[in-house]
Amino acid sequence: MRWILILLFTFSIQSAFANDLLFHIQHASFHDEVDKAYVEFFFLIPAEQLLFKESAKDQFAASVMISYKIISNNNEILSESYILKSEDFSGDADAGFSLIDLKRHELKPGNYTIVGTIEDVNNPSLNANWSQDFKVQWNTSQFGLSDLILIDQYKETAVANTYSKWGYDIIPYAANFFPPDRDKLIFYTEVYSKPIEDAFLISYSIEDHEGETLLHSYKKMMGGKTNLLLASFDISDLSGGSYSLVIEGRSKENTVLGSSKKKFEILPDPQQILADVIADWSREELLDNVNALTPFANGDETVIISTLNKEDGSLDKLKEFYNKFWKSHFGVKMVEAWKIYQTELNIVEDNYSTIIDRGFETDRGYIYLKYGKPNDVISNSEAGGIDYEVWHYYSMDDGQSNVRFVFYNPSRVPDDYELLHSTAIGEVQDDQWKFKIYEGFGGMNGQTDIDATEFRDYHDSRLEKAFNGY
Repeated sequence: MRWILILLFTFSIQSAFANDLLFHIQHASFHDEVDKAYVEFFFLIPAEQLLFKESAKDQFAASVMISYKIISNNNEILSESYILKSEDFSGDADAGFSLIDLKRHELKPGNYTIVGTIEDVNNPSLNANWSQDFKVQWNTSQFGLSDLILIDQYKETAVANTYSKWGYDIIPYAANFFPPDRDKLIFYTEVYSKPIEDAFLISYSIEDHEGETLLHSYKKMMGGKTNLLLASFDISDLSGGSYSLVIEGRSKENTVLGSSKKKFEILPDPQQILADVIADWSREELLDNVNALTPFANGDETVIISTLNKEDGSLDKLKEFYNKFWKSHFGVKMVEAWKIYQTELNIVEDNYSTIIDRGFETDRGYIYLKYGKPNDVISNSEAGGIDYEVWHYYSMDDGQSNVRFVFYNPSRVPDDYELLHSTAIGEVQDDQWKFKIYEGFGGMNGQTDIDATEFRDYHDSRLEKAFNGY
């Protein structure tokens, strides 16, 4: 059986056209009480990709240069260039936050293009370019709605700032997709109803990709002024997929006054994705995949794997453990990690399996899966000795360096190599490993001495050269 590698889902994240640096930008147009139009641009740059440099003693900060210009009819209307800096953090602080900023520009009705770049100040090679078209339009003699804005969070304004509006500090949500653990969708729009004399109704709803209304609510508003709609939906029961947020205004005669729509995605639950993949696996397939987790399972997980092999565990128990294993080790990135590991399993199956054992069950397969591909591999077959391989790792993720593994084939069955000796911490170490490879040198210089670790090399063996790298 080949290890199953399936392209699960590919998500098109609606960020800017990022080259190396990942960022998100959203724009929305509004107009104020005196009917001046303005456009807001909201930037979000995940900080974990940026280079932090010392800004003060034991304090570090990241910075990006944001530059853009707005063009209409091939004419540059305005331009901006400035540095956005993070707060100062201690060296051990978590960089799991984002740099955010909002810019607001007054513009006349028309068609525009914004063109810009974002660059890591401390690492200029990390940068991105983007270009977006947008339109500014309004008609003061008609009912209208501003652009819909998804909201990350809001609170009552204590001190006026860039994000203050209508008595609230409103932080936009920069993306058009939500992770599966996000349980609330918050949104904001302005309702321009000066031409309407009577009260009217604003309805807001969430539709699926087929246009079926799944969630719905409404609010009564008074005409003759600009109204604010700041509302939310509980989306915890919505499964992964494409949706639309729909806003509609209706008169007391039930005539549609105007409407707007914004599409968004809810990303599928990664545990559900993996559950769907393994749903049709047989018990044998599932048990093989569970056993293949051993190279990076912790102590408790190894015990559980052993128990599942000894008992006639149900399919449900195997599936539950397998899914929880990936979730506990990799969280929201579990699907990506699973796909990579499936590829690695295929590699060890192709290169290290025997007529009896699967690739992951062999010693070479186990070490490959645990530590990755070695930097150097030397395979030798010499007169008077057992076939052997020496694997050399320049460095390992746990900080070890210049690590070697010695495998040999005492059974002489094709590809049936066993791990004999290693310099890695926690792996097999055998001071007499050279004697075991050169078993044909019986009685030579201490081989019969159980404490001996060296012997005189009469045959100019290549073993020492292979092991010591010369």
